[in-house]
This record gives sequence, structure tokens and C-alpha cells, in this order.
Amino acid sequence: MENYFVLNNLKIKIMETVPEQPQTASKEILTTGTTGFGFGQLNKPTPMWVNWIFRTEFVLNKVFAFWLASQDVIDNAHDLKVIIGVVAAVDGIVWGLGRFVGITKDQMDK
Repeated sequence: MENYFVLNNLKIKIMETVPEQPQTASKEILTTGTTGFGFGQLNKPTPMWVNWIFRTEFVLNKVFAFWLASQDVIDNAHDLKVIIGVVAAVDGIVWGLGRFVGITKDQMDK
């Protein structure tokens, strides 16, 4: 049996709604264990401290690059471009190394 609501000669069908799923915290907060480093950690959750190290490094690199570009510390424009390119490449390297750190379940959880 379908339910309808009538308003000013307009028949509106009442649809059943699915209850909302409760929100859960991210995997990093719920997962406990020891951290490991290597290719075997790529599909495992990353610890929050690794994420914060990358975020801090990213912001400090951007501040340094902005400061370096705004100052006349380096006279040669080509050298300045190379140094800023290296600073930008460090972000990718740190992010990539951060993906190699993962949380390994403790032996007591088994």
C-alpha cells in the first residue's frame, strides 16, 4: 500500500527514508598497534603523527619558498628556479615516504 499526501489537489507520494548511518571516526583513530615501514605498509592505515609531519613540512616548505622568492638572496634567476623546484620536490618525497609507514596490528589482538 502506497501512502500519498494531498495538498491543493496535488497528490504527493510519501517515500520511505533510510535511516542515516552513524558517523564513525577515521581509521587512524580507531586502529591501534605498532608502526612499521616498508612496501608491506602501503595498504595499511597511516598513523596521524605521520600525517601531521607531512602537513607541517608542507606548510614550512611553502613559507620558505615564498620567502626565498620575495628576497634578493640569490642573484641568478636560474639558480632560484632550481632551488624552488627542489623545495617543491621535497614535498612529494616526504609524502611518498609517509605512505610507507603503516599501523601493524599487535600480536595480542589475534
